[in-house]
Amino acid sequence: NSKQPAYACNFPELDHNEIVGWMTDNFKNVFKIVALRHSKEYGRTSLRFGITRDLISNSIGGWREVEGRGQREMAILYSLIYFGDFVSLYLAYLNGVDPTPVSIITKLKNEMSKSI
Repeated sequence: NSKQPAYACNFPELDHNEIVGWMTDNFKNVFKIVALRHSKEYGRTSLRFGITRDLISNSIGGWREVEGRGQREMAILYSLIYFGDFVSLYLAYLNGVDPTPVSIITKLKNEMSKSI
């Protein structure tokens, strides 16, 4: 929605196969990590969040943690999805772009449909 690149990765992938790639000063002012957390995550996953944050926090532009809300697992997950959607829309506002037109995606779909 914000017409800005974004990247998503999950644990343990981030701190197992990708952690070395984050250990460079090239990302200092470029990337910020927003860690989506929930109260029902596995204990080892919680441990990974903390250790990974400590190891790479000096190599990135920032680390923020957002805790999902809700009583049940699905409610918690949907609250995190809602948060992501809101951030995307707010970033579009900050960037001064209309989040609704997706002409490049329409072009992609049109090209893909030609090969069916």
